[in-house]
Amino acid sequence: MPLTATETSAANLRKPTNSRRWAPALCLALLSVLYLVPACIRAAREKLWFDEILTFDAATLLPSLRALWSFLKYGLEFNPPLSFVLAAGSESIFGRNEFGLRFPSVIEFWIMALCLYVYLRRRLPWPFAAAGMLLPVLTVAGRYSYEARPYALVLALAGIALVAWQAAAEGRRRRAALVAVAVALAAALCSQPMAVTLALPFLAGELTRTIQRKRVDWPVWCAFASATPA
Repeated sequence: MPLTATETSAANLRKPTNSRRWAPALCLALLSVLYLVPACIRAAREKLWFDEILTFDAATLLPSLRALWSFLKYGLEFNPPLSFVLAAGSESIFGRNEFGLRFPSVIEFWIMALCLYVYLRRRLPWPFAAAGMLLPVLTVAGRYSYEARPYALVLALAGIALVAWQAAAEGRRRRAALVAVAVALAAALCSQPMAVTLALPFLAGELTRTIQRKRVDWPVWCAFASATPA
């Protein structure tokens, strides 16, 4: 039976146009440019402050892990070595300068923002997800986007763990998601000691989920526990 003109118009309205389909990707691309360009400029122009100089000194000792470990044993730097390894890798590409030292933080902070977008997009329309991903940029956490310290790395790993936990809870590629949760949380603990506070939101979220389901999801709890040796 042929559709009436009204029914045809309604069907066309429900069908996403090409512009609507590409709108989220274009928005993310634009936001990425608006973030990366100023962040990279600031990372190159700002002078290193005291704690960043410690990062510079630690990264200079690599690839000798023994020398780095000896440096950490003196007690001037209390952070684990993962962020220093990434800083040294960046400096080998961009040179031993402010930008080379800070570039990993620029990327890590944006990874965290993109993870927030993915997490929110699974529940909200994309404009609200885009607004949510920009919230950390507007807070005091935004300074970590161009600071050569491990805080941006912890934020990125927390974002990855959050998206992976969401996927595991919803049954999407569950085995891979559980592994990602464990690895991301363990890597965060290998980046900054205060990453142990990530246990609070994740445990609270899973406890709430357990109460709602009236059943314990043991694989998720095992994924959390497997990160503790770090």
